[in-house]
Amino acid sequence: MADAEVKAAASDSTSGKMIFEPILEDGIFRFDCSENARDAAYPSLSFINSKDRDVRINSNKVPLYVPSFECLSGQQIVKIEIDLRIECRIQFIASSSFPVITFGPFPSPSAVLISLSHTTGTIFMPPKWSLGYHQCRWSYESEERVLQIARQFREKDIPCDVIWMDIDYMDGFRCFTFDKAYPKSLVKSLHHIGFKAIWMLDPGIKHEDGYFVYDSGSEHDAWIEKADGTCFVGDVWPGPCVFPDFTQSKIRSWWANLVKDFISNGVDGIWNDMNEPAIFKVVTKTMPESNIHRGDNELGGCQSHAYYHNLK
Repeated sequence: MADAEVKAAASDSTSGKMIFEPILEDGIFRFDCSENARDAAYPSLSFINSKDRDVRINSNKVPLYVPSFECLSGQQIVKIEIDLRIECRIQFIASSSFPVITFGPFPSPSAVLISLSHTTGTIFMPPKWSLGYHQCRWSYESEERVLQIARQFREKDIPCDVIWMDIDYMDGFRCFTFDKAYPKSLVKSLHHIGFKAIWMLDPGIKHEDGYFVYDSGSEHDAWIEKADGTCFVGDVWPGPCVFPDFTQSKIRSWWANLVKDFISNGVDGIWNDMNEPAIFKVVTKTMPESNIHRGDNELGGCQSHAYYHNLK
């Protein structure tokens, strides 16, 4: 961010017009980056002293003006303004090739959110069990440990409806696999004591011949490409990975069939994780905006990742 913007933001933060709170590790998903890399990407919220971003500043019961910035190597890449001072509005500002999108002005904050939801759509009605307490962490290393935790909840009369399985249930962190051949036994035991089971999946598919998801995806020409037309490969939990191009309906159908087989094991819900898509060993923690999606015509056709990421 430019120095003038930083000073203006700092001035407003002491005037009672702003509220600051850390968002997603400073706005960019990069929990394993070095300190230098984190500093290079700059905090997403506007403070001169970086330590201040860890302290919530709130001098009003209701925040009146909330600007949020994401910057990378000094370049502002996105800006969001929530302004409730006189005329309520939310404004999204992206890079110069994309338009400014403004919701408002409206007479109230709720009217702004109604307009936003009409544009983006709303979620499906969630099942009742999803509204209870969920136990989730990184990670339980074995079926025995999962059942031990679940039974302790019941023994101690602590209400809990759902337990989540992170990547340790997989065979070498390969999606749609289990490190034991019989996941249904764990699900059956959890259901018996009143738990639903949610299992993590992510779009980073291990780049490995002989792994059935990789082989099947390659047959369907499923993977996102680099600008030169070669397959993009990035590091995630299992190591080098490729990434499905969900802008194509045929690839969405291919993935849906994998999910259908997966949930036949008694899976009650899916934890859709790392779907930025998150990629290790790079400062941005995601793929280059120059990557290519060969999208369906109704979505915009063949376009760069900059076009599709967070826009479609």
